[in-house]
Amino acid sequence: MNINVGYRFPDMGAFKSPTLKLNLRNITDRHYLGYVNGTAANALATTGMYGTSIKGGSSTFSIAAPFMVMGGASVDF
Repeated sequence: MNINVGYRFPDMGAFKSPTLKLNLRNITDRHYLGYVNGTAANALATTGMYGTSIKGGSSTFSIAAPFMVMGGASVDF
């Protein structure tokens, strides 16, 4: 679970739309797979219906990052 909050301040002279942001990632600090990189229909090579060889493959899974806090500030001129 992630939480993102931000606030845009009113213009201050030459600074237009000053903004502060705070991002909390994985606030429960759970261990889970973040995303799948690549997909494969089968893990082992096999022979297709018409005798063709179908190459095997594998997917790679990335583990989600632990709890982290990120912040940012921006301003337009």
